[in-house]
Amino acid sequence: MTTRYAVGEHNAPNSHRVIVAQTNENVNWSGWSHRLHFFAYDHQYPGTVRFVVGEAHNPDRHMMERNDIDFNRDGWSHRLHFYAFLHPQPGTVRFVVGEAASPGPHRMMLSQRDSDHNGDGWRHRLHFYAYLQPQFGSPSHQPHHQPPHHAPHHHHHHHDPHHHHHHDHHHHHPHHDHHHHHPHHPPPHHAPHHHHPHHPPPHHAPPHHAPHNPPPFGGASFPSGLSQPGFPSTSTNFGSYTPSLNWSSVQGNLTKVSVAGYNIWGVNRSEEIFRWNGFSWDKLPGAAVHVSAGYDGSAWCVNRSDEVFRWNGASWDKMPGALTGVSVSTANNVWGVNRNQEIWHWDGHSWSKVDGRAVQISVGEDGTVWCVNAAQEVFSRANRHGNWSLVPGKLTCVSVHNANTIVGNNAAGEVWIWGGNQWNKGSGSTTYISTGAFGNTHIWGVNSAGEIWKHHG
Repeated sequence: MTTRYAVGEHNAPNSHRVIVAQTNENVNWSGWSHRLHFFAYDHQYPGTVRFVVGEAHNPDRHMMERNDIDFNRDGWSHRLHFYAFLHPQPGTVRFVVGEAASPGPHRMMLSQRDSDHNGDGWRHRLHFYAYLQPQFGSPSHQPHHQPPHHAPHHHHHHHDPHHHHHHDHHHHHPHHDHHHHHPHHPPPHHAPHHHHPHHPPPHHAPPHHAPHNPPPFGGASFPSGLSQPGFPSTSTNFGSYTPSLNWSSVQGNLTKVSVAGYNIWGVNRSEEIFRWNGFSWDKLPGAAVHVSAGYDGSAWCVNRSDEVFRWNGASWDKMPGALTGVSVSTANNVWGVNRNQEIWHWDGHSWSKVDGRAVQISVGEDGTVWCVNAAQEVFSRANRHGNWSLVPGKLTCVSVHNANTIVGNNAAGEVWIWGGNQWNKGSGSTTYISTGAFGNTHIWGVNSAGEIWKHHG
């Protein structure tokens, strides 16, 4: 059975701040006017994910995010949580949350609308699907318990990460089809499919500049022949200082990690999938060689057969297309590369081919996209409709939070931080790195031994 949540908006002119309450009444309290209501679950229901609401004062306001832990950080105190859907379900409508921080305090606005909340000083933060009317009945099976908290292997150190070589693998070729895999059918560990169509997601176009013999996707395994210690081929692009990253060890062992705010996922060399709960790793169903976390709580993964899956909160839905790597900003802004090094963009409904060639790609919260091609050249573009620009330097892995926050690894496992017009070498060494917050205050990486490191600025 669902629970009613009401949203009130403050009456002060140009205040534009809201509060959320679990109540059967409208929020017409002193200083507040009722804005809207929705019905969601106060417990986990199949297909739902957990949203948390934190409150702050002076002035009173609430903030919402998708998280499995309560909202107690950065001046916010946990107020309530609810479970809703990331994707439309029969009878649901779409609610969006926009955030603003200027002028005035960091705050949110909650609306019922089909488009994202961008413009007039607001930036889209997240969306969810919930009901306008109460729903009765309870599911026969509730995936109430998470799998036990266990991390793959344990390595605890407190020095800078080292880099060793390690190989992981992917096989096979693009193809597209569309199914739904439910909890008992995670992405197949290895699907010995024989269909090797020559086209990736729906359509194909002639390739652009295509360097040959790409290194394996990602940085967790790079050919032993690549050992050039130099970073940019033009040393004039070197930065003049070395940012010191405050690396600390995280339990577990992964080959790849993906950070989007507090939505953190990873895969290990056994192709197991994990999500960070704030304290430890929760093992999730399925098998993947690559996973990407989105800023709206979403996650996509790719398995060794190049099949693509989207997390629905309880299980993996198979998506059309075939990719070797994927990067998620939000549910409607997903980028990928396939076995032919073609670049593809998902708009929430279908794949479209983008010009250029790449073996690894990253999209930020603001839509900024960077990629690395088989020659380890680095390119950037402002968004889906921009044009690729060559960035000096050579990388095997790049990660974008926004237009001003980019990090990368080169074949030597060095950490490089983009300074706007030059690269600055960071401390430590990783082979696969991910930045998930403004100003590189939230960087996670793994080294070639699979050890996990995080930097909090």
